[in-house]
Amino acid sequence: MARHAVSQVRVTLQQGGVSPEAMRLFRGRHLLVAQERLRPGDWVKLRALFRLAPDLQTSWELVEELRQWYRSGSWEQARQKIRQWAAKVRQCGLAPFPN
Repeated sequence: MARHAVSQVRVTLQQGGVSPEAMRLFRGRHLLVAQERLRPGDWVKLRALFRLAPDLQTSWELVEELRQWYRSGSWEQARQKIRQWAAKVRQCGLAPFPN
């Protein structure tokens, strides 16, 4: 669900035709994976994509933060992290992320 939200942000930003920016977003879609799957050269391309579309960066970072929640050391830590994450989601206002 969370990774789908990043795709939805990308698709929304792409709408508007075949502009060079829309094409870069489309071609860069394979970079929107978990950070541990990115190769060093991918990070350079991903940062360029984020400069083009800051909302895409926000959505990707939200997903990565959510993934960290799964690695919480305790129930209390997990509860605190998910509350912080939910507050960020509400604050960002991106449509694909439920409030």
